Amino acid sequence: RNEGLRHARGSLIAFLDGDDVWDAGKITAQVAAGRRWPEAGMIVVDGEMVSEEAVLRASLFGEWITSRFSEGCDAALVTDCHEPFVRACLVTTPSQVMVRRDVFASIGTWKESIWLTGDHELYLRITMRYPVAFIGRRLMRYRYAESSLSGPQSFRAFRWGLERVAMLRSHRDEIAGHQCESAA
Repeated sequence: RNEGLRHARGSLIAFLDGDDVWDAGKITAQVAAGRRWPEAGMIVVDGEMVSEEAVLRASLFGEWITSRFSEGCDAALVTDCHEPFVRACLVTTPSQVMVRRDVFASIGTWKESIWLTGDHELYLRITMRYPVAFIGRRLMRYRYAESSLSGPQSFRAFRWGLERVAMLRSHRDEIAGHQCESAA
């Protein structure tokens, strides 16, 4: 992804993992949202998780996001969401995301030393400085495969959890209101 960033020329950068699929209107919707909300550092669309046989999840957005939409499934919103991103990654795949080029100039690119939770770490840095625009339309498909980097669904939470602890520790001094408690 960092190599792709070095070659990209646009002011808005979108990512597409090799096994995911964008709908025809995804980029148009994100560019329109970027124009409407120039303060948003990241623009995220909804999607669905699919396998070769079926739709596994009809929406990639969780309750935190969907509960904030006021106009239904095609709604959009811009919100500060760093604290919710500290608690959990609100984005399932980078294929949902578009980021302003100047955001990367401000916060840096992906940390290549972080494999599984590198996306979450990047989103934490973005949300510390910028609001996020969420588009409630399902404009991409995330293909689930047990053989992917993340591994089987039943094992993902464990693998991600181990790396997530170290990743969050690297941000503890930056997280507003964090107080380190000493062991008794």
